[in-house]
Amino acid sequence: MISLLLLLSCFLIGIAVNAYVTKVFREYSSIRSSLGLKGRDIADSFLKEINAKDVKINAIGGWLTDHYNPKNKTVNLSYFTYFSDSITAISAAAHEVGHVEQDKEGNFFFRTRSFIFPFASFGSKLAFPLIFLGFILGYFRLIEIGAYLYSFVVLFHLVTLPVEFDASRRAERFLGRLVSKNELKMIRKVLNAAALTYVATTVIALLQLLRFLLLARRK
Repeated sequence: MISLLLLLSCFLIGIAVNAYVTKVFREYSSIRSSLGLKGRDIADSFLKEINAKDVKINAIGGWLTDHYNPKNKTVNLSYFTYFSDSITAISAAAHEVGHVEQDKEGNFFFRTRSFIFPFASFGSKLAFPLIFLGFILGYFRLIEIGAYLYSFVVLFHLVTLPVEFDASRRAERFLGRLVSKNELKMIRKVLNAAALTYVATTVIALLQLLRFLLLARRK
């Protein structure tokens, strides 16, 4: 019963947060910034300010698939973010360059997340098959091993929180010098909504881990 409640909680949290974030992003996607600069322009300006001359800006497919790749030093902006001058677009672009600044400074949490990522990726790929197999066979030791592997995923999400909040703080600091107080309030709302997705993902991961451990203890 508890396991089912945890699963239902994960489902409801995911739906509620996704609905809220989508609402905020769409609302501010229709509001143009007074700067008249597109996402790519904001990213380029921010990169110049922090003297990140070796970082390139690319346009990629997808909706808000924006990310910074520290391996090949590229800020990858979705077509929407790249070509739009909306509040949502400039917020997302500045946020990604915030990660570039973290990388340049050797931010502890940024580097720790990069270090943990291979373990989290490995754990994520193996955990669910092991848990499923253990549940089907009634071999709870497999579920326990799967839960331990999944703990790397949880750790990754926990470390991601300070990384993302810090990147948003850097984006807000940069944009705050360029826009009005009213626009900054809108930018802050977009950045907070984005941060909420990471909080929700972390909470869901923790609930999932607790659920897996409870299943393993059935033995």
